[in-house]
Amino acid sequence: MSTTNIDEGKLNTFIGQMLSDLGGASSIAMVRLGDTLGLYKAIGANEPMTSMELAKAARVDERYLRGMAVASGGFQLSVLRSHYR
Repeated sequence: MSTTNIDEGKLNTFIGQMLSDLGGASSIAMVRLGDTLGLYKAIGANEPMTSMELAKAARVDERYLRGMAVASGGFQLSVLRSHYR
């Protein structure tokens, strides 16, 4: 029986790329969801707004809107004004 030597550097590079690709795939789903919910149209039709204002404009529940923002790393909803203004 022979053993195979694994190059840990190549393995780590492969795993890193795989995780990066999975992250990109989940971002696509979040963008599609935001589009379907009308978030981008609401953002485009208004000046920067709070999550509450965006939820009202798009007629979605703010709780879920905030969850989506957190799950997507917040980049889709980066136009929201800071809560500390």
